[in-house]
This record gives sequence, structure tokens and C-alpha cells, in this order.
Amino acid sequence: MAMKTTTISQSNCVFLSFLVILILTVSGEDIVPTEHEACQFWQNVAHQMSAQTRSQMHCTSNGTSSADVCTKLDCTGTYKYQTFIPSSSDVEVDYCFGIVLNHCVEPITLDIYLQMPHQSVSFQQRVQHDEMMKIPGGSFKESPLGTADVFLNFHMVKISPHHVEFGMSVKVRISTTVGLEFWPRDLQRTLVPKENIPVPPCESKVLATAPSITLGTCQPPHWRQPSSSEAPPTHSKPTEKSATLNKTCSDMIICSNGEGCNIETKLCQCTPDFLYDAKIGACVSLNQLGEKCDIDMMNECGPNEMCDKNGVCDCIDGHSYNTIRQICVHQDIDIVTTITTMISPITTPITHAPLANTAQSSTNSTAIIAGCVSAVVVLVIIGVVIYLAIRRKQSQYYDRHALISDDDDPLVI
Repeated sequence: MAMKTTTISQSNCVFLSFLVILILTVSGEDIVPTEHEACQFWQNVAHQMSAQTRSQMHCTSNGTSSADVCTKLDCTGTYKYQTFIPSSSDVEVDYCFGIVLNHCVEPITLDIYLQMPHQSVSFQQRVQHDEMMKIPGGSFKESPLGTADVFLNFHMVKISPHHVEFGMSVKVRISTTVGLEFWPRDLQRTLVPKENIPVPPCESKVLATAPSITLGTCQPPHWRQPSSSEAPPTHSKPTEKSATLNKTCSDMIICSNGEGCNIETKLCQCTPDFLYDAKIGACVSLNQLGEKCDIDMMNECGPNEMCDKNGVCDCIDGHSYNTIRQICVHQDIDIVTTITTMISPITTPITHAPLANTAQSSTNSTAIIAGCVSAVVVLVIIGVVIYLAIRRKQSQYYDRHALISDDDDPLVI
């Protein structure tokens, strides 16, 4: 079940992504935001999401004082997903994504849309409180049990005219071959803890339904390789002995960083790009990125690295850092690892509405992986970014300074 773990857990990587919004409660008091303040928050979130250097994404929030449009985010972006699938190249996901919180209707609803023109995917859905939303493409054959389906669960309750309590979690349903269904607790993760978010006042009476989103033509950007002049990533060596090396591993017992689960022995072992360090008792990456070096000396840096003019190990020309293997690899080669998957994506095509000027649907592995990654990773990553924005706003009310930057730790699921 390694693929499911990888797909759901790529909030570390990635770019994921989706939902949330702000806290304005201090010491139990309900601080009432003005209409402008409530709408301004959505604009700030859009700006902060666009400013994340690790994600090539641009977001906007329409309007500054209209309750009908200001609780809305529209994003376009691109994401390159480095897959564990053997003999599979990196998957580029170019997408348009958006949400609208309909807080002036009863019950509260949330509109979500996701478009991927190059995979001919167009997804649009309206969800209510405590509703399970099945993620398109998030189904896996899990022999011998049966099938695993991934769902998002939403919590949306209007606690005052000015605030909505919002939360989001991911759950997995196992459907067995003998006709049983169950939801393993170990596979449930909270993506966004319940938070109070500000909303502008409703100018008219509560409506029964909200107007549907009209999807336009999606023209997302393509992935741009980061400039080689950017500072290379650095990775510190582990300081403690591995707690999993040479020990039993399974779907629920995950190996430590730099280790993979041997599918034959069911034991954790160092992956090919890591070496065992007897002094530490753990697997250590072969890369020396960011380490000081002597430009006149040979072999001071790691594989596919060189000592640059600043005396620091960096990737050689034509190579870039791979976050999965944690070494420099050629930009055009396939990403191949010996860590194989114990499950395979279901090859049934995703049902979706047609998109104008897009390629025909494909059921190859790249399209399937892209569909699953876009639905999970994009949504989760956006959620993480907004959640950090919430915490920053909350800290301001406590006269603290909490900066959102690329160094902030993402939520790990």
C-alpha cells in the first residue's frame, strides 16, 4: 500500500492544497470583523498563496466588499510530482482550482472546482456540512482486501453572523471482496483543524441555494525549472540511530527517511541513494549539497555535484535536485527507484465534464496519477498554506509575530 501512503502524504512535497480561513477569537470573545476586514482576509490569503516560492501558483480573490464574491478564491498553477512508480517520469500537473464559501445559504455550502486541461479533467462539486466528497481518481485496488477509496470530509457550521467554524479531514474507505466496508482509523487524517473564519454580513435574507459556478477556459502556466542560481537545498545528517532500520515494516509501519521497505523480506533497508553510517546507526544521503568545498579538489561533493565558485557543493549543469531521491539527477531522465508499490491505481477512466480545447481522455498511468495527485496534493497544499495564514493572523491578535515563509513546517499527514 505504499502508493496510497505516498499520495495522501505528499503535503510534505508538495504543492497540494485547499481550504480554510481565519481566527478572530481572542480569550473566548467574538471579535466582529467589518465587511472590509472579512473580505480583505481572503485577498491576503490569495496574495500569500501566490507568494510561495516553492509553488508556481497565482491566486486571486474577487471583490473587496461584496458578500457574494469576496469569499472566493481562484488559482492557476503548475506542479511537478516526482513519483515512486518504477520507469515513470515526473508528472506535471497544470491546473485551475477554486473555492467559493456560500455562507449566506442554509445549510452552508462550499463549491469546489478543479480543471486540468492536459489530462482532460474537469471536476466541480458542491458539498455541505459533514458530507463525504469522493476524490476523483482516488481509488486503489488493495489486494487481497478489495478496493480503497479516498474521501474528504468537511465541517462547516455558522456559529455567528460573522464567523463560520470550518474543518477538513481525509478518510479512507475499504470495500472488501466479501461485501464489507470499513473506515480504518489509522488512515484518517485531520487536514485542517476546526477554526473560526470571518465572513462578511449577508445583506439579504438567508437563501435556499447559491448560484452555481460558471467555469471558464482554463489556461494554466507550464512548469518552469527553477534557476540554477538559487541556493541549493541542504540536508543535515541524522543525529540519532534509526528506529526502523532492519526492522519489520508494513503499510502501517513506515520506514525512516532514507529507508525503503523490502517487499520480499518486509524489513527496512537503505535505499540506493543512501549509505549506512555505522557511527550514527542510520542511512545517510550521498549528497553534499550546501557543504563547503575546495574548488581545486576533486570528489569532495556528492553524485552529479560540483564545487561552485562560492566554494559550495551544487548540482552540475543539466541536473537538478530530486526531492524523492535527495540527490542531483539529470533533468530529462526518468525517476526510477527500487521502492515498488504494493497496490496499483484502478485504470477505470475518471468521469468528468468535457473541456473546451483539450486533449482527449487518457487512461494511461500518467493521467491516472495526475488525476489523483491533483485532487489530493493540490487541495491539501492550498489548505496548508491558508492554515498557516490563519495562524499568522491569530498571532497578530496576541501581539506576536509569526511569519509565513518557505521555512515554515507544513502539516504532515
